[in-house]
Amino acid sequence: NTSIGLSKVYKILDEFDIGKAEFYGYWDDKNPFVVDNNKVKCSCYKNGEDMLVVAYNFSEKKARFDMGIETKLGYTSVGKKVYSPRIPGEQRFKLIKIGKPRKLKANTGILFVISKKGKGLRIKKLDNKFFIRDAEV
Repeated sequence: NTSIGLSKVYKILDEFDIGKAEFYGYWDDKNPFVVDNNKVKCSCYKNGEDMLVVAYNFSEKKARFDMGIETKLGYTSVGKKVYSPRIPGEQRFKLIKIGKPRKLKANTGILFVISKKGKGLRIKKLDNKFFIRDAEV
């Protein structure tokens, strides 16, 4: 159900406190998140020690790419939890390792979060509505 998936995306953005985050588009030289495949574009939101990253493969073919974080802003993922939260109909929960090659199918993307250890999102479904609670991940 698309509306459930979109509802989850908005909950993730709210929990991340996107309104207070700094945005770095894939075109921005200050964007600390980098990939080595020009068909895959990554933009990110940085909020204190946390980061929300959106990567998208604009190719008509599956794309393989390496990703990393440059130290331009003094940001690091060392000691942090990196994961893709579950979005119904779009992506499943998965722990992610920065520096490990990734693959994306043609014209698909992934949203993932880099957060302080022990912080994360837990979604609770109640009467077809989703609620976010602080949780260990």
